Order: sequence, then C-alpha cells, then structure tokens
Amino acid sequence: DVVQPTCAVPTGKISITAPLGPGFEYSIDGTNYQDSGNFINLIAGTYSVTARNTSDPTCVSTALSVTINDVPNAPATPTANVVQPTCETPSGKISITSPLGAGYEYSIDGTNYQASVDFINLTAGTYSVTARNTSDPTCVSTALSVTINDVPNAPATPTADVVQPTCAVP
Repeated sequence: DVVQPTCAVPTGKISITAPLGPGFEYSIDGTNYQDSGNFINLIAGTYSVTARNTSDPTCVSTALSVTINDVPNAPATPTANVVQPTCETPSGKISITSPLGAGYEYSIDGTNYQASVDFINLTAGTYSVTARNTSDPTCVSTALSVTINDVPNAPATPTADVVQPTCAVP
C-alpha cells in the first residue's frame, strides 16, 4: 500500500500488505531490513521492496518496484479582475484570471471553494482569493488580497440660486 506525498504531508509511506507475520523482515533498499512493514517519511524516488525469511536471511522475495512521487506544487497566487460597485449595480465582482483549468478550485474566504472563476454580488470588504488543486485539496496557493469598495454615494441634491428674467435682462 502506497501513500503519496501531499502539500500537507510532503513525504510518502509504503506499507507491506503481504506476506505478513513474525517470520518476515522487510526492506525498501535490499540491504537494510526491519520487522515492521511500514516505511514512513519517504522522499520521492523508486524503492525496491523485498521480504525475507527471518530464519534464513538468504531467502529473499523478488523485489517489487514502488515509486514515491514528488511533492505536488501549490498553485500560483491567483490574479483577478475586480468590478467595483456602482450606484446602478451596488455589488462587486471578482473574476479569477489565473491559474485557470479543470484542475483548480477557487475561494474568496479560504473555506468554501468552487469550480467557477466568478464571485458575484459581493459586498464591501477585503477578500482572500486562493486557488487549490482539485487532486490534492491541501495544495493551496498564497492568497491574493482583493478589496471591494463601498457603494458610491449619490451626490447631494443640488442647490441653486435663481435669477428671474427682467426687462433689462430678458
């Protein structure tokens, strides 16, 4: 059984599933053997997994080649277009412009993620825009801070001085 590295746990694990029992020792390099069938904190690479009989250390199984992958990369910090509120449209919008693709999900609060790149009907405030890998949700980008401004105020009602026409000034 193989557990590949993630962004949260950047090392892999190999657990022997067979043969099991007190009469076996296990190795991932063909030289160093141990009683436990669990090999933890493994870096990326290919390992030769073998079992041997403890009563006769010359009785060694055929090697099983197991690969631990590289630690996945977190997505790049997102970039986004921002539409600020107006008097006519009193809410804002954030549209992610990168990274893009089916392998990403996006958030503006670090908790709730969605496939869509558009966040609409946003009230005034500061948002932390992040992207994460759909294949490894622990791989989250650095946050981009985006501010949605308050809805602009309509100007005050104008005041005016009125000068009525006269015979001298028609």
